[in-house]
Amino acid sequence: MSSRHGFYPDIAMEDYHGSSEVSSTNLRDAESSVALGIFKQRNPPPQTQAMINGTAGHHAIQDMDTFLCTYVPAPQGIDRRTKAGKAEWSEFLDDTADRTVLDHHIFEGCLRAHEQVWTHPEARLLLDHSEFEVSGYAEVEGLPVKARPDADI
Repeated sequence: MSSRHGFYPDIAMEDYHGSSEVSSTNLRDAESSVALGIFKQRNPPPQTQAMINGTAGHHAIQDMDTFLCTYVPAPQGIDRRTKAGKAEWSEFLDDTADRTVLDHHIFEGCLRAHEQVWTHPEARLLLDHSEFEVSGYAEVEGLPVKARPDADI
């Protein structure tokens, strides 16, 4: 039984995903097979590049400061097949600290998405009054559940 009930704006994404409550993804998995749902909840798959790119897009729209502190564009023109290119790439990675490297085009796309969303008058009005990535916890018929909507408008 979950001890948390309500909405929590300051729970880190890693803590949310690591908590034992059942998410909508777990429920969708369990719809096809309860064993699959339980297995995937206990053994989450590694993040794919598409998931990383999607999270970057969310960060760019929701909080540009977080985006810029979390992600860095991969430099263009480094030939990692050569000794010099490998050395240049290694130096770049050393300089990125703990930031996630994104393909240059993905990084630029995230910047453009942020600009498009925040310069649109109606979207800005909604987002200015929104809370992002707020974790919600409840119990439904004895089952502890969780949700983390992108925005609470």
